[in-house]
Amino acid sequence: MGVIVGLLLIGAFVAIIIFIAFIGDKPISAKEKKEAAILKKRLEDPRIYDPETDTYITLEEAESGVWDVDDASKQMSETDKKEQFVEVELIAETIYKEFIREGFVVAKSPLSEEQFKIFERLQLLEQIDDGWGYRDYFEDSKIVGVILTIHNTFELAISIPIHHGSGHYIFKEKTVTDRFLDKIRPDDDIEIEHYECFTIQKTKTTRAIENMMRIVNKIHDVEVEILPGQFFIKTTGSAKLSDMFLLLQAAREIIQKGY
Repeated sequence: MGVIVGLLLIGAFVAIIIFIAFIGDKPISAKEKKEAAILKKRLEDPRIYDPETDTYITLEEAESGVWDVDDASKQMSETDKKEQFVEVELIAETIYKEFIREGFVVAKSPLSEEQFKIFERLQLLEQIDDGWGYRDYFEDSKIVGVILTIHNTFELAISIPIHHGSGHYIFKEKTVTDRFLDKIRPDDDIEIEHYECFTIQKTKTTRAIENMMRIVNKIHDVEVEILPGQFFIKTTGSAKLSDMFLLLQAAREIIQKGY
């Protein structure tokens, strides 16, 4: 039942994206009609795509957790892969348009040395297998937004300057195992309800970091890195339009409170 509800929610979300992308005040192009048709076809397919095994599975198989990965009839075709890319690209393009509406400026490629500096000290990006890239880089007076390309999908990141001048910490959303172990032996240098703390370099005063993390504590599917002069937050999977608004809201609150 959980899988079915999840699929219905995903379908509703993609339908909204189609509406935003294509039912605006501008004429619909032939290319946009084709992309919308591809998305409609994907929504009507009762099967689920499993990216780890590169196969389509039924609802029954998903709920049982067992399916045959060697079944050639379930293998994702090149056409299907292209259609999946179109779906992800449409969401990224919608996020791009919203950044523009929010008053951000799109940076020209390649990035300048100054623009690239926000990435240089980030261990979250260093930990990514097979590396990362970026699709778009946005700036306003204090906030940098980046649509990252990671493992053939798009993730969203926000970076802002902060006054905090010491210590280096990474926060990742707690798993069930993390919560269990914390009850047995709490070992985080900074205790945040929904996030596991990984200390890279300690700071003598943690109040500012705790206050910043309380702002993002209820945001799901993100990870945070705080280091001297920089607060960085990114999604842990394919970005959604709602992620952009949540991350921007958190960044603006941190700036407004002067941390």
